[in-house]
Amino acid sequence: MLLLSGPEPQRSLLEALLLQEVAAFKGAVLLVRGLPGGGTIADLPPHITVAPHLAANKLQEAICQSKLVICRSGYTSIMDLLRLNAMAVLVPTPGQTEQEYLAQHLAAKGWFATLPQRNFLLATALQLAAALPQRQRPFSTGDFEQFVQVLDRESGFAAATSS
Repeated sequence: MLLLSGPEPQRSLLEALLLQEVAAFKGAVLLVRGLPGGGTIADLPPHITVAPHLAANKLQEAICQSKLVICRSGYTSIMDLLRLNAMAVLVPTPGQTEQEYLAQHLAAKGWFATLPQRNFLLATALQLAAALPQRQRPFSTGDFEQFVQVLDRESGFAAATSS
């Protein structure tokens, strides 16, 4: 699954890069463009399905059914991925230092893989994802709030948002 979000022109640049990379991929690919009301993309290989946008319940279902999600490392995306226990490769938006930090921090913990947009290659992303531990994240549904507080504390977001 390719899950796009974020500001232009970076959203479109990542979309073009990912479409180029998955063109020769042999498996099924779902591209969620993050464009409510957005148009279609012409001349895509038949293994790529495109959705301009998905409602929350459909997005959750798609993430749960995906073997791997490739997406930005925004806070909301990360919380969704963690909550759904999804395997993911995070591609921080260039110049957004909080996304770069979160991606590196969570990759160091072995929870996700990360690649910068400028170095993104699907083959590398798949190798990094394959090396991730195939285990549950270190929290249960019951203590998700506590986990978010720990992540905030570790990342410095709690301090940054309270001042």
